[in-house]
Amino acid sequence: MASGRGATLGDCLVRIMRRLGRSVAAEYYVNDAGGRVELLGESVKARYLQSKGQDARVPEKGYQGEYLVDLAAAAPPECADWDAQAWGRHAMNALLASHKDDMRVFDAHFDRWYLESELFASGAVPKTLEYLKSRGMVFEKDGAVWLGTAGADGSTDDKDRVLVKRDGKPTYFLPDIAYHKDKYDRGFDRVIDIFGADHHGYVPRMKAAIAALGKEPDSYHAIVHQLIHLFRGNEAVKMSKRAGTFISLRELIDEAGKDACRFFFALRTPDSHLNFDLELAKKQSSENPVFYVQYVHARICSIFRKAAETGLWTADEGLPLPNARCLTAPEERALLLKLAWFPEVLLDAERFLSPHPLANYLMELAGLFHPFYEKCPVATAEDREVAKTRLLLIAGVRDAIREGLGLLGVSAPEQM
Repeated sequence: MASGRGATLGDCLVRIMRRLGRSVAAEYYVNDAGGRVELLGESVKARYLQSKGQDARVPEKGYQGEYLVDLAAAAPPECADWDAQAWGRHAMNALLASHKDDMRVFDAHFDRWYLESELFASGAVPKTLEYLKSRGMVFEKDGAVWLGTAGADGSTDDKDRVLVKRDGKPTYFLPDIAYHKDKYDRGFDRVIDIFGADHHGYVPRMKAAIAALGKEPDSYHAIVHQLIHLFRGNEAVKMSKRAGTFISLRELIDEAGKDACRFFFALRTPDSHLNFDLELAKKQSSENPVFYVQYVHARICSIFRKAAETGLWTADEGLPLPNARCLTAPEERALLLKLAWFPEVLLDAERFLSPHPLANYLMELAGLFHPFYEKCPVATAEDREVAKTRLLLIAGVRDAIREGLGLLGVSAPEQM
């Protein structure tokens, strides 16, 4: 579910920034190199040997989830001769394929799935180390190679960081720096990372690395989103990724639907904890935020169908020029003012690096439509000019909701 929240944040921001005319690329950085792959391989291999009746244990710091049983079962016959690296590659490829499929169902799009293994294969990691050395940012101590950022002018880090360990192997930090250098080398002038809740300490370290590369630290931004707590009504759903009893994003989509997942994830600021109520997400009532907004869009579409039936409006005719003199009710003026604020809301989302201003704006716009609908008849208005002007007003509401939901990756149904 954390991946779903991160994907929602990134995908919504990409959509909003492109709507604002920015040139944006979305990338998913795949950690498929280093010791983690071998550890994953040892874990899957243990599951395979267990399935053959052999006494094998998953490493203490390995991956414990039951999904590894399925990965082991899907291996080809020649897997009996595989070492941990081969098992790790098999598992990584299978998990990545599954993840890509989940993102397709979730309607989250990436321009590139950037493999860490590609970074090593290209030689970018040692080249980045040499570049940092040329800038005088690296020193050796205790047989290791360090990035000297502690006490440097403008540094946001509180201590020096190891880049290459005494055994000659790079830490995770060096390829991460190489990846960010590659982004700048490709011409990007602003870099935004989305991290899970356990990465707060990584942000000042990465800003210091950006400065070490000779780039402006303020060109780097990190969004650290907080944990999600899953509920069924008042009952918490227990999760433990280490124990392998986590709830997957696909399970959440299958039960609550993609629209509810994305809208709920977008409603809160990234730095706030999110309580996700499965029962609320499935409700077909105004208590459910996404249903509340979608229903207004469907209701307006219904009004236009009725207007067409009564001859008040046809698609060929189009809508009239606005006649502000016809819109005198407070409910009408409130909708006009809220519609005028739509462009500013998109700028707020970009400024805060979060889609929550847009999601909340749509809730407020839908909330203003209900009193308007009760007090200001449209298709049944006695004055035909008033009716047509109100049609134009609610067309603006319909279009703002449809576009806003689209920027959140949520559908705008015409019937509900």
